Amino acid sequence: MPRGMGGRGGRGGRGGRFRGGGAPRGIYYAGGMGLGIPGVHDPLIGRKFFKRPHSVRIPFKAVDDTMEHKLFPVTPSNLECFHGFQSVFTTQHLYDFTVDGKTYRSVDHYYQRMKVEQLTGVASEKFDDLSIKNYGNLAREIIRLQNISRKTVDQWRVSCGVEVLQKALLEKVKACQELRDALIKTGDKIIVHTFANDDFFGSGVPYKYVKDWSSGMEQNKIQVKFPMSFPLTPETVKHVPIFAKGRNVLGAILMILREKINTNQINNLQVTLSPVSQYVTPETQERSNRSNGAAGAPKKPGEIDFTMDYEELDSITTSQPTATGAAAPQQIGSVGPAKTAIVTAQPTTRSAAATVANPAATVANPAAAAAAAGKVKIALPGKAPVKK
Repeated sequence: MPRGMGGRGGRGGRGGRFRGGGAPRGIYYAGGMGLGIPGVHDPLIGRKFFKRPHSVRIPFKAVDDTMEHKLFPVTPSNLECFHGFQSVFTTQHLYDFTVDGKTYRSVDHYYQRMKVEQLTGVASEKFDDLSIKNYGNLAREIIRLQNISRKTVDQWRVSCGVEVLQKALLEKVKACQELRDALIKTGDKIIVHTFANDDFFGSGVPYKYVKDWSSGMEQNKIQVKFPMSFPLTPETVKHVPIFAKGRNVLGAILMILREKINTNQINNLQVTLSPVSQYVTPETQERSNRSNGAAGAPKKPGEIDFTMDYEELDSITTSQPTATGAAAPQQIGSVGPAKTAIVTAQPTTRSAAATVANPAATVANPAAAAAAAGKVKIALPGKAPVKK
């Protein structure tokens, strides 16, 4: 197994296969670092999860002192970290609430429905089926069938998607006493979504990395400034500070909602969704394939072929475009799509170093060696070689 991979917690790690340690680097396949980067195998579930980078990034913009904001010291004891289906803070947590007269099972249910409707104009009746367990898979399939490019999905995710997420979270906070109590219980801690597969809504790294990172920040007495205005817009979301390796936008939104609960403003809030055309430039999958080169041409710098939307510990099946443009199913959790190997013709003249490095090959087949040197020709089987 290559160095920096496997069951010892990465390069420099210690401990057994399912006991982590060491620096949060390399690839982690079990236990230790929780969810790792870029891939991790969960021994309890038997699946691998992969962090996929996004093609659209939002720049950081410092909060102006005239804006509504709040300072938080960064220390391990001042963090409220969460991940997993069972946490009331995750978007997949099940609790029925109503948005615009329709019932949704979770925040993610509303988020996925609006993503499909805003990007494709398609209103699928399947989103009304409350027995579906994974609306993310349904949304991805519809978007794939509509040939929406991954870049377009990324543009929506960091702009209109932020507003959609806040609208659902606000309605859930108003309806769910458990969520309100959990937010109040966190006090003035920084709420962090420690999810390695998401560096926009989450921290981009697992729990242990965040803890180690915050320890370094504590030694330098660092404080971070979070915006406290609600809702965050595609412009003001740029003020959310980079936390560990991600933007932790979900955690930042929950902190703002907590502040509004504590100041008795929560019932006066509302979210109005912006027109999609204001922030998203439509692009079909065919155009994206032509620009990238469907036959294996090199991609332009910064271009990404795959977008993993916010999904908490989800094993999904998606589709990768083939050289002909057809979609071939691929199970996330495998090594990945096969890559085309480019073979370059090697020169026939051997260097002296190569000959010395493998003397046995020359001795074992002197006729072939002589032929390579141009001294003899190799005759057909059963015939003697002909000298020049």
